Amino acid sequence: MAKTMYKVQIGAYRQKSNAQKMAAKVKKAGIPATIITAGDLMKVQCGAFSVKANADKRLAEVKKKGFLNAVLITVPGTEKTAPAPVVTTSNRIRIAALAFFDTGNEAQQYGDCTALIQYGQDDKTVEHAVLIDTAMAKSSANVIKKLKALGVKKLDAIVISHAHGDHYGGVTNIKNTFPTADIYVPDPAGLDRYQKTYGNALRSQYKKAKGHYIKPGTVFTIGSMRFECVYLCPASSLKEHDSHHFVNNQSAVMRINLNGWLYHTAGDLQNEGNNLLVKAVKDLKADIYKAQWHGDANACNETICKAVRPLVAFSNYHHKEGSGRGTTRKRLQNVGAVVARNHENGDIYIDCMPGVMKLSCSKGNLSKTFTRAVSVFPEKWASYKVSLSTKVQPEDVTSGMLLAVEPEDYTKAEIATLKAKGATVLGYLSAGAVSDERSYYKTLKDYTLEPLPDWPHEKYLDLRRTAVRDWCVARAREIKAQGFDGWWIDNLDVYEEYKSSAMYEAVSAVLTKIKALGGYVMVNGGMEYLRKAMDADSGHAGPGNIDGVTQEEVFSRITSYKGTGEFGAQSAKDSSDYQSHLVRCIRHKMQAFLLEYTKDNDLKLRISAFCTEKGIAGCCVSADVDL
Repeated sequence: MAKTMYKVQIGAYRQKSNAQKMAAKVKKAGIPATIITAGDLMKVQCGAFSVKANADKRLAEVKKKGFLNAVLITVPGTEKTAPAPVVTTSNRIRIAALAFFDTGNEAQQYGDCTALIQYGQDDKTVEHAVLIDTAMAKSSANVIKKLKALGVKKLDAIVISHAHGDHYGGVTNIKNTFPTADIYVPDPAGLDRYQKTYGNALRSQYKKAKGHYIKPGTVFTIGSMRFECVYLCPASSLKEHDSHHFVNNQSAVMRINLNGWLYHTAGDLQNEGNNLLVKAVKDLKADIYKAQWHGDANACNETICKAVRPLVAFSNYHHKEGSGRGTTRKRLQNVGAVVARNHENGDIYIDCMPGVMKLSCSKGNLSKTFTRAVSVFPEKWASYKVSLSTKVQPEDVTSGMLLAVEPEDYTKAEIATLKAKGATVLGYLSAGAVSDERSYYKTLKDYTLEPLPDWPHEKYLDLRRTAVRDWCVARAREIKAQGFDGWWIDNLDVYEEYKSSAMYEAVSAVLTKIKALGGYVMVNGGMEYLRKAMDADSGHAGPGNIDGVTQEEVFSRITSYKGTGEFGAQSAKDSSDYQSHLVRCIRHKMQAFLLEYTKDNDLKLRISAFCTEKGIAGCCVSADVDL
């Protein structure tokens, strides 16, 4: 039977003349070369080996002589090999909505209790586990039993949604069983005004462990699970202050990212709280929704169902319909959700993996699989570097780097060398402005508008003109042909300066055509344009024509452009606006990046902490105003 062969390949070409030139160059260097035709490609190769060590030796020899793009090609043989062990690397995260009435008296065992469990690469070992609410104290033994059956040996955290006993009653017993668990509770300050007893109840839970108070803007990450509090009703905004309704409406509204699937959970938030939530937070679309107040119709009103529009919704109420719960089921089904309920389906499992979500139940009477496209780009880059005025040397490039450079400073071969080092390389493209120093300025001069603030030599481009849009796309095509992996697109704040529907559509059209060329589309700035694009993206599917967003000076600020520049800290208001903007970009399926200018080590630590907490894909910190 044929054996596996290892071939050293210099390059693949569509034009025969280019392949012949490269083969001649290789032979001149003293290395035998052959041209192999495969489809419409002509491949220049220099050796075929049955022993991989010999192929590695030839590859090293070829690269030493300057052919840095050479790669090793494996041609599988037909010999039988032992099947490889099946190992999943999905790091599955399971939502387990637990039911308790299967043992004991169901009138004594009830409440909310949902476990989030992240499994390891073997898909069996539990790496992280979080419990959201604990059910009542009488249910705690059953909760612990079910957690252990799911493979949970320790809890990272217990998150309490609000101060009612059917949500936190089991804390003591569960905390005793899993003593390392941190405890997260809603900020009790809002309860103090009308129901301080309940506020004190939360404080007592906080004191049981390394406590954390949750308030709007609170973000924390456990394993690959990213938790964000998006809303907590201001006490002064609530009209109902009786103990039951008021405390329900002091539930923390959490958005949790589980391998790209968004989970919306809000304790027992009721009608009044939901209405305030929808007015305060524009982006509530989620893939998974836990029905509030055990699925009560007064908690899952039509407004919140339409705002979230989940693929899957579940309720952990353990009795029959009652309290309008049949109405809630219909409301959720009307917005397209598959609905699971503990009293019908038993324990409910929702397994979240990149691109795949699976619903199943312990009673085996309901299952559904959902899929979506997964980005080919990493969630977080090993490093991010923007170098537009200084040429990057290959020795400064590391594997996994996202690198943005000026295309006019590099040859095609030099770009190939940077990519061979493991970098993804983006070419700079100013789509919204042009400098009079550019070689193509004369081509665009008649389509310019006003100069950019502080940059008299650079003018905005009127993208509403067909000729300008055509030029942008043509320039993007040239950059792509040069070997770049995508584009670092600048000056889209032309929309902010000349705000109109025509300019918005023009910017969108350019980005869409560039994205269609194939490659990574990074937008630098363009905050107002992005805001409008996200407003239009009600389904949180992402704008489709943008992969990443870079925001400059989120924490730092350039105070002087003299010499290498002078830097300070960004104003609190602008910094807060930029941070919120980037978090929103992430929700709309765009990667978020920071470009900072500072020499201050304390500020660098703040920047790093923000990037870790918010899931920022990359950050470039420059000590020089000239990148």
